[in-house]
Amino acid sequence: MIKVSAPGKVHLTSAHIVVYGKPAILCSVNLRITSSIANQINNNRITIKSNFLDQEIITTSKEAVACAKEAKKSWEDYVFTNDISKIKPLTKPMNFLQIIIGETLLYLDKKLSNVHIEIKSEVPVGANFGGSASLSASLCGAIFRYYKKDLNKDEIYQIVYETEKRVHGNPSGGDPAVVIYGGIIWFRKETEFLKLFKRLSFTNFPEFIIVNSGKPEESTGEMVHLVRKLVNKRPKYVCKIFQKMEELKKKFIVALEENNKNKMIGIMRKDTRFLIKLGVVSESTKQIIKELEAMGFGVSVSGACGKKSGSGALILLGQDVKSAIAYCNNKKLQYHKVSFQTDGIREENE
Repeated sequence: MIKVSAPGKVHLTSAHIVVYGKPAILCSVNLRITSSIANQINNNRITIKSNFLDQEIITTSKEAVACAKEAKKSWEDYVFTNDISKIKPLTKPMNFLQIIIGETLLYLDKKLSNVHIEIKSEVPVGANFGGSASLSASLCGAIFRYYKKDLNKDEIYQIVYETEKRVHGNPSGGDPAVVIYGGIIWFRKETEFLKLFKRLSFTNFPEFIIVNSGKPEESTGEMVHLVRKLVNKRPKYVCKIFQKMEELKKKFIVALEENNKNKMIGIMRKDTRFLIKLGVVSESTKQIIKELEAMGFGVSVSGACGKKSGSGALILLGQDVKSAIAYCNNKKLQYHKVSFQTDGIREENE
């Protein structure tokens, strides 16, 4: 049996500006998605089972490749029309898994049959933990290893970035970078073909807590589309916000290097105010942020956020971790104490 895993991820500060050529600070976390492939005689089919699926999925190489090709056409229609509904059906698990398999097989020029795939996820689904990129990377990597091909991170990145475009529309490419290469990275998308990132290392890294404010009703693509509409409607207003958010990210990196927790908390609070001005944070999440800030915490909203209900992952930093845990338990909010400086994609030993 082949097993390959990839980590989830968080943004330490806001994510939306990275789509517009601004930087992001991303961290891989020690919550992972593992994809396993084993031979199984089943009439040339591919069966897929996972702890995040309601039922087993059955497909074939031919169906997966056809799905990937059709998804590319839908994405091209989205790019041409700017109609987010063109790609929304692609986010359904059945479609997305076939897209990943199909894109990988097209790249390798292979056919896959008589196999069973099992996917185990520690990453909260749909909560801005980088689950789609982690799933794509682990499954793509497992198919690579099934054909005895090395886990070439550059090659896998290109495939995963393509799958991310199908479901998110206009992603930055930051999520695939951090789940594949791992660690803490400073990422910037200069152009579609030029993405720059540098792995960072900090001797004294503060203890953050990740809190799940609730699964957003909107997809990542829908939230990115929402901000783009605001950019088109009020370009000068949004441009000023983006510039200030970029300045805050640079200050945050310096504060991290200095291990200055008070500076980081102040920067996180300012950064979150700008996200709220962009209209991407839900009312229920605003209340959580307000209460946690009153307790002395800095709170960043990781990922694409969410406007209608939950806004996904919140990053907490403060002096009293126990009080944050007590708050989460009282409010029945899922939380994680995680390690950030973790491996990217890797093969797992039996």
